[in-house]
Amino acid sequence: MSESHRLLDQFLAARVADPESANFAQISCIAAPAAQAWQALWHDTDPANERRGDLFDGRPVNPLRFNRVAAAVSAQSIDAAADRVTALQEELRETKRRLKAGGGAGLPKPGDLAGKKLGVAEYQQTAALWIRGILEHDFGVSQYNIHWHMERSEEMSHGGATGFKPPAGISFNRIAANKSLVSTLLGNELDVAHVASPFVLQANTLDRSSRIVGKNDWSKIRPLFPDRMIEAERFFKKHGFLPVNHTYIIRGDIYRKYPWIAFNLYSGFVKAKALARQKLAESMPSALFFGPEYLAMTRRLVGDDPFPYGIKANQAMLDTITSYSHEQGLTPRQMKPEELFAEQTLSL
Repeated sequence: MSESHRLLDQFLAARVADPESANFAQISCIAAPAAQAWQALWHDTDPANERRGDLFDGRPVNPLRFNRVAAAVSAQSIDAAADRVTALQEELRETKRRLKAGGGAGLPKPGDLAGKKLGVAEYQQTAALWIRGILEHDFGVSQYNIHWHMERSEEMSHGGATGFKPPAGISFNRIAANKSLVSTLLGNELDVAHVASPFVLQANTLDRSSRIVGKNDWSKIRPLFPDRMIEAERFFKKHGFLPVNHTYIIRGDIYRKYPWIAFNLYSGFVKAKALARQKLAESMPSALFFGPEYLAMTRRLVGDDPFPYGIKANQAMLDTITSYSHEQGLTPRQMKPEELFAEQTLSL
């Protein structure tokens, strides 16, 4: 168990025993809007547990990909309440940085991907949902005009655990078990792949790119979005939000026994984020000479609080992601917030 998980468990135990006893400073690292904080807390559900219907891995509260929550609720296969607290809005910043284009036949642009081969770790995951939705709605490339290649095997994928199959008409392929996203991209077998991710490249039980790395030259690989700051500004100006990846789910039996836990957990993360924001400027490494200038630029591009908590502040994002999920056949209909989130948080 990571230190952040241990602190979160302590926090939850304290809130159950005494709603006023939780040390919000202790969990400021969990709610900090920084990649390293999320990486420390990140905990993907074991597909073996998922097959047994356990999306919590034995925990009372667990971070889970948003689309996995929506799919489970729509299929009535989960007993949980979602809490819109620290669903880290990393996808514009991170997913587009991770999309790498191969150099076999010239570097493509986002609008040129019709007919191309695009690799993702997991077809059903929220990152892939955003990739398909943004390519279709912002760049005019239909999900039906791309050849999708997925790295994870049936046994190691969330889709395999739930019996999910892509909609009819989708060109869906699995990468061979002796290959990976990285090796196929380097070998010019893919045009674009979602690979420059710490969760894909670091050793883990789900992804093969940390073990099967390929032999060709990385110098031929370029980001699909060469300047992600320009793309971030474009996306934020058009949509008014940064895409979400994860949300927190609370076990149904815990929520029914302690119905106030959703609001208390939300309040704890709000206070933790406030502490993290207060320390943001002083936490920048001294070697990052122009850190204050970059912080000012970030605020100019995406506002002073790019990680808003609460359903009201995220209504546009929620409408978009649930629409994409239904459009892509991941849920049988567009889910409503009141179907997904704890009742005590709907007015927040």
